[in-house]
Amino acid sequence: MSTEGQELENSIKGLLQKEINPQKEGFEVTATRPLRNKGLAVDCTSKDHLDILLEKLNAKTQLTEKIEIKKPEKRFPRCVIYDLEEDTQEGDVLKALANATQAEEKDFRICFKMKGKGGRSHFVVTANPALTLALLEKKKINIHWSKHNIREHLDIKRCYKCQDFGHLQANCKRQYPYCAFCGFSHNTRNCRNDRPRCVNCLEANGKRKDKVDICHMASDNKCPSFLREHHFPSTKILQINLQKTISATDNLKTAIVEHKIDIIIAQEPYVYNGTIAGTPQSWAKWSSKNKKAVILAPQNISPVILTPKENAIAIKVNLNNKPCTIVSAYSSPLEEVEHTLQDIQEYINEIQGEDYIIGADLNGQHHNWGYSYTSPRGRAIDHLIGSCRAMLLNTEDAPPSFFHPNGTVGRPDLSVSSASLASNIEWKILQDETMSDHKYILMNISLKRQTTTFQRFKTKYGGHRKFRHNLNNHSQEMITKLIECTTKEDLDIAFTEVHQELIDICKKSYKIKKQELLKPPSWWTPTLEMEKKKLCALRRRGQRQARSNGTTESSIYNREKAKLRKKIKRTKTSAWQKFCTEETNPYGRHYKAAFRKGSPPSDLFQQHSGKGTELEFATSILDCLYPTTVDTPSEETTNTTPNIDLPFTKSEVNRIIHRLPKGKAPGYDGIDNIILQQIFFNTPDLILTIVNKCLEHNLFPSSLKIGIVLLFYKEGKDTSNPKSYRPITLLPTIGKMLEKLMTQRMEYHLEKTNQHHSKQYGFREGRSIDHALDNLLEKMEFHKS
Repeated sequence: MSTEGQELENSIKGLLQKEINPQKEGFEVTATRPLRNKGLAVDCTSKDHLDILLEKLNAKTQLTEKIEIKKPEKRFPRCVIYDLEEDTQEGDVLKALANATQAEEKDFRICFKMKGKGGRSHFVVTANPALTLALLEKKKINIHWSKHNIREHLDIKRCYKCQDFGHLQANCKRQYPYCAFCGFSHNTRNCRNDRPRCVNCLEANGKRKDKVDICHMASDNKCPSFLREHHFPSTKILQINLQKTISATDNLKTAIVEHKIDIIIAQEPYVYNGTIAGTPQSWAKWSSKNKKAVILAPQNISPVILTPKENAIAIKVNLNNKPCTIVSAYSSPLEEVEHTLQDIQEYINEIQGEDYIIGADLNGQHHNWGYSYTSPRGRAIDHLIGSCRAMLLNTEDAPPSFFHPNGTVGRPDLSVSSASLASNIEWKILQDETMSDHKYILMNISLKRQTTTFQRFKTKYGGHRKFRHNLNNHSQEMITKLIECTTKEDLDIAFTEVHQELIDICKKSYKIKKQELLKPPSWWTPTLEMEKKKLCALRRRGQRQARSNGTTESSIYNREKAKLRKKIKRTKTSAWQKFCTEETNPYGRHYKAAFRKGSPPSDLFQQHSGKGTELEFATSILDCLYPTTVDTPSEETTNTTPNIDLPFTKSEVNRIIHRLPKGKAPGYDGIDNIILQQIFFNTPDLILTIVNKCLEHNLFPSSLKIGIVLLFYKEGKDTSNPKSYRPITLLPTIGKMLEKLMTQRMEYHLEKTNQHHSKQYGFREGRSIDHALDNLLEKMEFHKS
């Protein structure tokens, strides 16, 4: 910082310290930072504290006369226009932007200029998200008599001395420079190596378990360290025809780990006894009625399942808070393609203009996707794409996606998307070995996928000491807040605040359970990986040769492919045998893996229309399961009888707390029974205050009435009817404890006053259906005699 800027910062800070004392005014300041335009930024702990600071500053007339006070506005995204002439005026740029987006010049703002090569400049422009997205979709813009590239401006600090992120070269603390090309300790301009190596990824591999490729320059825009620094949102979809083989399914498990796939669109999966087989139990699977089109999800995506068709299946996910339908379809070359096209057309009609992605193996030939001729099937497929105004992602110059053992190639696998989504999709064919005649197709969508999840804390793995320490710092404040409540409304608001404080304390103390990272199968060995790469090289060699000379190479490839399939099967079988023989418990992990196949909760499903978001589908299902009832107003009566219920004692609460099972799932707050026990054992007064205040004011807090509803399918029922699912609601454990306390008192009162019916066996402690049957048998024997 310059001397002038330092003096200005000190003078502004001195004026603020002289006029305002944060401790007396009731707000906290975390830090102060100098600004580029000769100002000072003040950071507060919360928005409420910031409002207090602004109110106090505006009340001081002496300050408002000397300094300008502004609250920072929301920052809009930026884009950069490349290679403009040095004499280009800002007005010309704004006018060109307005003409390109049909907007006004005042909607855009030039942030600054950057120096380019050859005496040219780059203009950085900011606008609201909608206009910025419209500019980025154009990719080029006309200014004067030339076109200029326009891209998103990535504002990441980067040091060109050590190649690290987060600081500039002027502030670098490294003693020696690092080359951006080879990663060794010398200047980039003096590099004489011919093999790139990224120093950032090399250091990241030493710190993290997930290893990344280092054979690239540190300045590469596709560098994993650079992408991790900027957090590019993306959703990856893999398309493949598995050809009904178990070896291709096994190989798929390694491919999704290598490419970090979110969703798999597959055709002709491996089917055994009428079900999709070969995939891990943790994967979600949705298939068409004929089991030839399937969508797999290695990770938790919580989609909406549309009604399966005979030759197609579709799910809906959220991409950037907008619904997107993903369709998988298959048409055999021996069947008419019109039936499959009709299924696809019905899905497109149902979603009524929403975005969609279709991955299909339709076995049609057309010159639009690389064939030298057009068949009737291809003509029908092209007609569907044109009538729906969809975009074909396959390009004419793309490599073939099908490689027959006899050396012939084809392009039967098609990827289609809606026109509005096509600009966000990067489509390419991978050259990995698939153990199938088809190749992997990767669709990288530059949109973030949203999934509704609820936090779960790792309470079985420690953190209790830290939780108790943090709880002790806030417990007395929470107890006082509850005691001071005099009305039911005040108590409800105060408990909601206390409940949120407990959740925040848990977040600070415990680790949050995260979704398990994708891992390759435990039986996949380095030898198999090496054999797969060798097989991939043989396939490429056969493809490079002419068809007349490629017969020998193709036969070698097919022979080695058959050997690898047998080797994968032997390795998988021997690994399973070793796993079973090493297990000492006969009902251990191997028994659970083979026989205990639990049924997970069902996903959201389609009832009527296929259009809508996940929230709309969930609301319609809940309205059917829990219809809204109309409350009839009752006559107001003044209850003069005082509350004669005695407060809950510590022994009563202790009896309930000790009986709480530790394996039960918590509610939306993540507070399970283990945390509830820790709260009671450490600060029992907090639990006693909560339950006794609720008893005193006859209140069940509103924050304890919120639950997570899970649906479990009843076998043999109609899948589109909500009544075919058994709903289970996960409620907060504090509310369950309060219910158990009230039930315990009511049971004690009924038993003591002998008000239970003598023939009631259900919902009574010490009685069950066995007692009812025993009583029935005794009466039958008595009357027989």
